[in-house]
Amino acid sequence: MVKIAIINQFSPRVCDYKAIKELEDKKYEIEIFTKARFKSYYEDSKFKCYFYDNLLDNQNYIFDIIDSHSKKPFTYIVATHEFDIVLAAKIRKLLGISGQNIDSANGFRDKYIMKKYLEKAVSLPKYAEINDCVDLIEFTDNKKYPFVVKPRLGAGSIGVTIIQNKSELKDFISSPLSQNLMVETFTNGEMYHVDGLFKDNEMLLYSVSKYFNDCLSFKTNTPLGSYMIDDSNPLSRKLYDATLKVLTKIPTPNHTIPFHAEFFVDGEKVTFCEIASRVGGGLINDSFKLLTNIDLQKTFVKSQIGIDYLNIIKSDKRTAWITIPPKEGELLSVNLYKDSWVEKVNFDETSIGRRYSGGDYSASALIAYLISGTDEDDLKNKILHIIEWQDKNTIYKEK
Repeated sequence: MVKIAIINQFSPRVCDYKAIKELEDKKYEIEIFTKARFKSYYEDSKFKCYFYDNLLDNQNYIFDIIDSHSKKPFTYIVATHEFDIVLAAKIRKLLGISGQNIDSANGFRDKYIMKKYLEKAVSLPKYAEINDCVDLIEFTDNKKYPFVVKPRLGAGSIGVTIIQNKSELKDFISSPLSQNLMVETFTNGEMYHVDGLFKDNEMLLYSVSKYFNDCLSFKTNTPLGSYMIDDSNPLSRKLYDATLKVLTKIPTPNHTIPFHAEFFVDGEKVTFCEIASRVGGGLINDSFKLLTNIDLQKTFVKSQIGIDYLNIIKSDKRTAWITIPPKEGELLSVNLYKDSWVEKVNFDETSIGRRYSGGDYSASALIAYLISGTDEDDLKNKILHIIEWQDKNTIYKEK
C-alpha cells in the first residue's frame, strides 16, 4: 500500500480529489486533512478524513499527520495551496519523505529569497528586505518614488502598498510594520503571466497571457482577468525565454510542477515580478484546460505521488477569463450573460441578498466568466462587452 497525506485548503470546485480517477486505485491509502466546511462532500469518500474549523490558522493537523505517520509511514505528502507549500516541505523533512524540499518551496514562496536566486538571470526591480523602519527609510533615501512594500510571503496581492511620496511614507511608518516585509522600486509596464508545467529543466506545456487590468484591481472594485496572446506575438517567445531562465535558477523537485509567473512589460523591457510553484488563481486553470485538455490542479496532485502522464489535446481556441468583484451594498439581482463563446460562468445564487463591502484580494469574484475566441483582439473585445453588460445587469441596494 502507498500511504498519502493530502493537505487541502481548496473547495471541490477548485480541486476535487474525488474526481481524480487515479486516486481510486486500491494501492493508495489516502488521508485528507481539510476544512470542516467540506465535510459533507468528503465524508462519504474512500479517504480517511480529518476536518478542521480553520485549517489556515489551526495547524493541529500537523500533529495528526505526525501521529498517523508514526503508526504507518506516509509515502507522499500532497499540498497544492500556496499557503501550504513551505509547511508541507518542512513536514517532509521532519518525517523523511521525498518531494519538494524547503529550499525549493522557499524559492517559489518567499519573494525576497526568490529574487536572490534570480539576480543574474533576469531583469529585476531594485529590492531589499525590511526588518524595521530604518531599513525602509534607508532604501528610499536615494531612490525615486514610488515604491512598493509587500509581504515576502504574501498572496493575492494582500498587504501590497504603493508609496507615492515622502508624506505617504511617513503615514505608512506611523503604525507598526508587519513582519516579513520587503520593498521594491516601482516597475512601469503592463503585466503578463506565463503558466504551465515544468520538469527536469524543460517546460512541458505553457501559455502566455496578458492581464486585463492588474492584480490590485480589487482595491478599486475593478474587474480582473486575462487573455492569451497570439503565438505570433513576439512577446510570446520573449516571455517563454524569461520564464525558462527563472525556472532553471530556482531549485525544483524531481516531479512535475505547475508554475505561475508574472512579468512587467514596458516597450522592449521585460521585468520579473514573481513566480509560484502552484496553479494560478482566477480561472487560469480552466483557461489552460480549455486550450490543452490538461487540468493543472489534478496534474499537480498526481505528479506529487509519482504519476507524470500527460494526455495533451491542443485546441485551436484562444481563451480568456474575467472576474467581477462585488461592489458595496446589498446584492438584489444578477442576470448572467449567455453566448456560444461563454464556456463557463461561476456565480453563487446564495449571494443574492448578501451585503458586500467590495473586493478584498486579487481573486475576489462575485461572478467569473471563461470565454473563448479567435485571437487576442477578439478576446479583449469580448471581455469589454461582458464587463459593460454585467455592470448593467447586477443590481445593488446602496447603503
